[in-house]
Amino acid sequence: MESKLEDNLQPIRSKLRWDLSPEDVKKITEDTIKEGDKIIEGILQTDDSKLTFSNTVLELERLSAMASDNTASSGFLAYVAEDKALRDASAQANQELRQYYISLYLNKKLYDKLMVYKNSNPKLDRLQLRLLDRVIRDLRRSGLDLSEDIRDQLKKLKEENVKMSVEYSQALYNIDVKLTFSESEIDGVPDTAKSLYQKDEDGNYLVGLSYPEVGPIFQYAKNTTTRKRLYEEYAKRGMAQGNVERLEKTLQNRWKMAELMGYPNHAAFVQEVNMAKNPNNVMDFLKDLRNKLRPLGEKELDALKALKKEEKGVDTDLEIQSYEQGYYSRIYNERNYDLDPEVIKGYFPVTYVVDQMLEFYQQVLGFNFKQIENIETWHQDVISYSIVDKDSGEFLGVFFLDLFPREGKYNHAAAFTLLRERYEDQKRVPTASAMVCNFNKPTEDAPSLLTHGQVITLFHEFGHIIHQTTSQSKYVEFSGTSVARDFVEAPSQMLENWIWEPSVLKRISKHKDTGDPLPDELITKMIKARHSLTGLGNLRQIFFGLFDMKIHTEKIEDTGKTWRELKRQVTLIPELEGANGAAAFGHLMGGYDAGYYGYMWSKVFAQDMYTRFEDTSPDNPAVGHDYRKFILEPGNEFDEEELLEKFLGREPNNKAFLRNLGINSEN
Repeated sequence: MESKLEDNLQPIRSKLRWDLSPEDVKKITEDTIKEGDKIIEGILQTDDSKLTFSNTVLELERLSAMASDNTASSGFLAYVAEDKALRDASAQANQELRQYYISLYLNKKLYDKLMVYKNSNPKLDRLQLRLLDRVIRDLRRSGLDLSEDIRDQLKKLKEENVKMSVEYSQALYNIDVKLTFSESEIDGVPDTAKSLYQKDEDGNYLVGLSYPEVGPIFQYAKNTTTRKRLYEEYAKRGMAQGNVERLEKTLQNRWKMAELMGYPNHAAFVQEVNMAKNPNNVMDFLKDLRNKLRPLGEKELDALKALKKEEKGVDTDLEIQSYEQGYYSRIYNERNYDLDPEVIKGYFPVTYVVDQMLEFYQQVLGFNFKQIENIETWHQDVISYSIVDKDSGEFLGVFFLDLFPREGKYNHAAAFTLLRERYEDQKRVPTASAMVCNFNKPTEDAPSLLTHGQVITLFHEFGHIIHQTTSQSKYVEFSGTSVARDFVEAPSQMLENWIWEPSVLKRISKHKDTGDPLPDELITKMIKARHSLTGLGNLRQIFFGLFDMKIHTEKIEDTGKTWRELKRQVTLIPELEGANGAAAFGHLMGGYDAGYYGYMWSKVFAQDMYTRFEDTSPDNPAVGHDYRKFILEPGNEFDEEELLEKFLGREPNNKAFLRNLGINSEN
């Protein structure tokens, strides 16, 4: 059995290398571009009368697969390498490769060659035709049906945006701000959180700007000045590093590109290929939700204000500030639901939760996971697993879990595809993916404990891993999460529902001291509190989506002013004067531009899909089988609406979504 696993791992080992030097990264990039050039030249030199699917579209498939395999490690190290020089080299390599793809998709001769082939009316099956149309669509959307002068302008603008995107991300990763707080200044913060902070020689706590560090202070610190001082730094991340200027220049360039290609704005360009289709549909969706949620949000805000008035001992109205929302929200939940987040954390040691999560996924979705001890990784904290189909015994791939923060590491939670699935010689190519998170690291005195929100994050991101590693798409273009941007979150969001099921909460919890699972009484309180402050919470998400849409449908010169004004209007909470959260809103520069609405949009379908589990049981393997078959395995071989109708057996609707938000769907 071990030898079979070793045989399966060998192709992956040959493609993933974690001992690379900056020079290695540079050479891999150069070699990849040279090999890509040879493939393109081969297509261009083929006589028009001899063009086939194999020597045109499949050659571009081969290029994508080659580039993905070659740079699987060298491109990922920008997010996880300990050595700054290696991170910088990887980031530079990613920039060069993205610029290379810009040049490729602005190759007029390639576009003309493919159009000659398409106009010859070749006899293709459905999937071949879908792939041909997708390639031509993407080339056209690069401006290849426009004049040479316009194409040259587009190339320069795109290359500049790639450069700024990489610099924007690296600026955030390399922030190393530490604020010093005395014991009295963080009075109220639980000892379990304090134990995670470093101390200076005087015994003061050193607090960085990662979420695991700032979260406990925003929630628990009794000293308002402490919370405000920390929030002032947190809300201005990226500003001193030039990210506002990078974003605003990028917005100008996106606007110019949209004009050059005949679109009214950048959002119209982006949504043309999404489920939403156009900005009007997005804006109607977000504004309708805002209107439905605002009364609830106002009622919740009044409750927080009452808590503040009580604490301050005054009768006049007091506004809730950004640095106070977490603090009074925590008090509200403790008062109304008798819930202490620290008590709940005690039941979620990360090692146990991960093990039980994997057990649950295995049962419901039909996998076998096995930890791999003898495979290289990029850091000693990383753990690796093989993934095998339980019924057929087919080896599907591997995934890596990198769960704890460290200097220079990607500072949010995300799933990264390393090796992309496809079929070669009628045989499926195994995948590799990595989940990168920043949960509290265990210490000598205490295990790593997760908040319930972090457990949800864990299940969500692992949902992306499952989508990436288990697809059965014939072509790399359609593999894994290559679905429309405003649907890509739906499969993972659907799986978040499991973390509200009593049977699942029992299964994945184990108290750090007693070993007991969550008691029924506490589970009941948690589920009762599920929609606590949901109005304010979802208004915050709508704000992000509306801000993203506003800056991509209007010519905004001052993003900071727009951020502050819109935040107050939508979330009902004012922003600090001078703060501009867009300087650290990585989605705007990292592929979710004019697409952040997708988190709310895709949740409509996530909640609708979960109704199939609700109608039976959360651990029903028959529904899990259908979920794999109709949602995960096809990748993007079918339009998203078709995937949903096959799984649901009907057209999707928003009833479960509105119910999940705490909104009566009859309203």
